[in-house]
Amino acid sequence: MNTWPTYLREFASLLGHALPYIANIVTSITAVIVAIVAIKGLNAWKRELKGKARYEAASKLMIACLSFQPAFAAARSPAIWWWQGGSRPRDPDEQPDRSPILDRLVIHRHRLEPLVSILERIQESRWAAEVILGTDAKEQVRTQTAVLMREFNLLSVSVNEYFRLQLDYLHQETPEAILTLLDVHRQRVYDRSDENGPDGPQTSVNVAVDRLSKSLEAFLG
Repeated sequence: MNTWPTYLREFASLLGHALPYIANIVTSITAVIVAIVAIKGLNAWKRELKGKARYEAASKLMIACLSFQPAFAAARSPAIWWWQGGSRPRDPDEQPDRSPILDRLVIHRHRLEPLVSILERIQESRWAAEVILGTDAKEQVRTQTAVLMREFNLLSVSVNEYFRLQLDYLHQETPEAILTLLDVHRQRVYDRSDENGPDGPQTSVNVAVDRLSKSLEAFLG
């Protein structure tokens, strides 16, 4: 008696009942595999975005700080051309001997304007860098950018005070204490390496930018 067709019919019947369950299992396994691949892809994408964000935050801050260096040097340049003070409004009653001092004052104030713009960029990029790079970078970023802000503030004060004192004592004998103060302001206003020495304003700026650059490179790793 040939029972093989009966076995086939029974197997086909069982297989027919089992196929939906098998299909569901395969679908579930496929869904799990797809989910795992998607999660891995998402994590890789997140790492890529995080790395990109860290790079952009660090590079923006670094570019702003690097642009501060030459602008700071230009603001303290002892070279002044005759035409630079020509656009200053003149007071009809202005004494002739006061004009050269006022001209230089206006020139040096104008030279500070690019630094203000750069410091605004530094401040903006500093906040982003602190958030994106994390707590470890925050202290170094704040410390070195604070040096740049300090040197700018000191330069601004010295520019105003140096020329104000010259005007105040233009027609009178200058006390020794005022002469000493004038010399202090002059050394900060004008970039003369022989006077400023290794601890001068420009050196302070250069060291701060260099330290910040190295620390950002380390954080980006």
